[in-house]
Amino acid sequence: MHFSGKQATDSDSTVLDPTSASFKKLEPLDITNQYYIYDMVIVAQNRLLCITKDHLLLVDSQQDNIKFELKEMTQFTSVCMINKKCAAVVTGLYHNAVYYIKIKDDTLELGEEVRVRVRGHIKGICAMKNNLAVLYVDPPAVMMITKKGNFIKKIDNDSAEREIFISPWYLTASSDYEHIFVSDPGTNTITMLNPDLQVLDTFSNHRLLNSPRGLIIWNDQVLVCSRDRQNIVLLDPSSGQMSIILNKKDGIERPGVLAFCHQTRTLFITPFYINNNIQRYQLQ
Repeated sequence: MHFSGKQATDSDSTVLDPTSASFKKLEPLDITNQYYIYDMVIVAQNRLLCITKDHLLLVDSQQDNIKFELKEMTQFTSVCMINKKCAAVVTGLYHNAVYYIKIKDDTLELGEEVRVRVRGHIKGICAMKNNLAVLYVDPPAVMMITKKGNFIKKIDNDSAEREIFISPWYLTASSDYEHIFVSDPGTNTITMLNPDLQVLDTFSNHRLLNSPRGLIIWNDQVLVCSRDRQNIVLLDPSSGQMSIILNKKDGIERPGVLAFCHQTRTLFITPFYINNNIQRYQLQ
């Protein structure tokens, strides 16, 4: 089984071995230190699409500058790539909607708005073949919708007849659309769902994983921000084993969001609720 994360725009068959993986710390991107980054994805080599509370930033990670900035009077919460020329961002709080963002020649254009009917506030989104999966809170749930915003199915604590989620934070999916992974700092777990939104497994390790936040897929592995342990955890879903690949001694501070560029073999990390630089680590 082969996974390819929502941040990936190309492939890399590298399997991370926590006993031998080596990362070189690069100079951080300081152009974004005036913003708190809610989420980010790789658009293309040396291009990051970052979202803040009310900004979309197209960042050149090689030149360390912002190529394009789009400001909207709304609150963005998460982003995923639909294809190389289109991203989807979601807004939460009192305006639950999906916006499609057109990407062309280093510019961003706000496209179609699709309203999503949910009882709570949307926090996350990932592409699922012809559909979208959205995560929301108050009450917590994951819902599958069409790209036009129409309801397909959902999973919550009531439908599961047990407490699956308390405060889910991020979700991501494999490019073969066989799995969705949800981080939940309320339960300190990573939950794995299938496309029918059935729970396949739940992963936890309180010694390594505490307050999990952003997560991405790396082939058949998952990288997770463990905010309160101040490390980056590698999860092998086939065995449930977790390992640390980066931690505080490597400069990790309250990690919140991840992105990985396979072409440059660079891992990007932003801190949680801190206006700070985007840290960069290159896989050797």
